[in-house]
Amino acid sequence: MCAHRLKGLTGEQQVVYRLVEQVQREGIWAKNLRAKSALPQASFQKALKVLEGKKLIKSFKSVTAKNKRYY
Repeated sequence: MCAHRLKGLTGEQQVVYRLVEQVQREGIWAKNLRAKSALPQASFQKALKVLEGKKLIKSFKSVTAKNKRYY
């Protein structure tokens, strides 16, 4: 993990980024990600939006479960 990637991120955004980075190529379901982060829904959604905007994480949909969003 590069420190320059986390520069300028809030603590909540860093928590979400580190959790996504831990699973690497496997991906993690948004609901599980939120449970592990223990963040309120609004803060969690905002952190995801900022991280996606900075192109640090990317969301995708599973082939088997089309309604589940993974990161």
